[in-house]
Parts: sequence; C-alpha cells; structure tokens
Amino acid sequence: MAALAEARAFANRRMNLMRSLFAVVSQAEQEEIAVAAAIAGLRNRLGWREDSPARDEVLAEYAKLAAAAFAATRVCQGDEAAAPDNRGDEVQRDMAEALSVFETWYQTARGKPFWILFEHYMPETQLVDF
Repeated sequence: MAALAEARAFANRRMNLMRSLFAVVSQAEQEEIAVAAAIAGLRNRLGWREDSPARDEVLAEYAKLAAAAFAATRVCQGDEAAAPDNRGDEVQRDMAEALSVFETWYQTARGKPFWILFEHYMPETQLVDF
C-alpha cells in the first residue's frame, strides 16, 4: 500500500509540475525567457532561495526539460495545415521522453526520485494553553 501511495503522490506531483511548466513556457516569446521563467518557477515551488552546486546542477538539467517544453508549445501552436495529423502524438512522446531522461538523471545522480523534493516535513508543534 505504501508503494502505491508513493506512486500516486509522484504521479500527481509530475502532473502538477508539467502543467505549471507548460503554462509558463507557453507565455514566453523566446526560449531563453521561457527557460528562465521555468527555472524561477521551480526554485519558488521548492523554496530554493539560495544557490548551491547541487541545486545549480538540478536546475541546469531542468532547463533542458523546459527547453523541450518550449519547443513542444511552438510545434503545437504552428500551422495546423502544414503539420501532419500525428504530430501531437509525437510531441507527447518527445515530452514523455524528456521527462523520463530528467527523472532518470536525478535518480542516478542523487539515488532517490526527484519527486521527493516536493515533500515538506512539518514538525509537530506543541499545543500550549495560555
């Protein structure tokens, strides 16, 4: 049951992150701006206020995912008549592969899933009567 609960939590985190990533990159006109906005969004979401070499490495890899998402939004916004009917399926496969590459890199580099970063430990607070 615990493994299923963790898989479900990771799937929800994955969906929410990708939804917000696409919302951010689709607003930008240039790739550099889209990637910078995506990185800022991830930093904010994870509460990363300070820089560190480990965080910089994660953000550099995430930038590749953001660039792929930006490219995917441009393909989807392109001329419908010029694009083959199955281009949407190809874009989805490309994004799924880009996300898989990012997740695999993180798992290999850190020894744990990327989605663990979204867990926020809330210490117990004592109840005090005044």
